[in-house]
Amino acid sequence: GSATELQVTPGTGSTFAGDVTIGALTSGETAQLVINHEGGAGPTAKFMSRTNRSTVQIADNDTNGYLVAEGDLFSIGRAASASANNINIDSSNRVGIGTTSPNFKLDLVNASASTAVYQQFRNGTTGTASGDGTVMGIDADGDFLINNQEAKEIKFYTSDAGPRLTIAAGGAATFAGTVSGTTATFTTFSGDLNGTINTVTTAVTKG
Repeated sequence: GSATELQVTPGTGSTFAGDVTIGALTSGETAQLVINHEGGAGPTAKFMSRTNRSTVQIADNDTNGYLVAEGDLFSIGRAASASANNINIDSSNRVGIGTTSPNFKLDLVNASASTAVYQQFRNGTTGTASGDGTVMGIDADGDFLINNQEAKEIKFYTSDAGPRLTIAAGGAATFAGTVSGTTATFTTFSGDLNGTINTVTTAVTKG
């Protein structure tokens, strides 16, 4: 078909009272909007709403995504409004996932009762499946857990030194630290930490 050109002359303050459509949702049709800007403090493009909510929709043939400014939130996700289903950034730059009212720099929430909330950490060494890496968070009972799903250690450090506590893949724990000003190392025990240590395989070493 014939090409139609939309041309806006810089400095003229052009205003369009109605909708402006570029391209068509027809097989084989392509269209692009290129906005060139010198850079600096001013925005290259601005999308504004007269009322409380401004929404930009990005979609293909089977997926919709939205950028939303509403209230004091900038919201990114699948909902067309500021929603707990989106990633939300408030006016204090706190990020909420599962909430529109984050309390900390990163706040992960599942408002449903008896529902776990986990984070997973993976890399190319651990593998990237759901059973790889380390998972931490709150389980359905409200207990906090750290689960290294690899046959590897969990290590705890303080003051950028340590490890102060190492838990081996088999469950044996090694402690190292300072007790009443005297360096002491407690190594490899198993037992009930609620009150009774069943086995100590290495005695305390003082240095």
